[in-house]
Amino acid sequence: MKVKTTKRHYEKYKKLCEKFNLDAYFWHNEMLGISREKMTALLEEDGNLNNVSLRRWNMASSPLFGRKHTININGEDDGKERGMSKAEAVCCLKFAARYYFVGAEPEFED
Repeated sequence: MKVKTTKRHYEKYKKLCEKFNLDAYFWHNEMLGISREKMTALLEEDGNLNNVSLRRWNMASSPLFGRKHTININGEDDGKERGMSKAEAVCCLKFAARYYFVGAEPEFED
């Protein structure tokens, strides 16, 4: 399955997911209490996974909120420490769901 994204978005969240070991979702049978098969169906329906409630993403991403990292908006390590925003934390989990848990491939729009 292919999921539309931009190269910049993909690179940033790939690096953040690797930094915080979210690639480990590859080995899990469930994510957010959702089976791999159901998450695959949800991803096919909406490539941004907006059909999973934001409340669920927010609750699951809480441990990432405020974690320190040095990856800027372009996906580059600029050495400037910053805390992860709630939006970044949710994007990290959605990235992990798409590419590690479901196993989708990126389709770059740019």
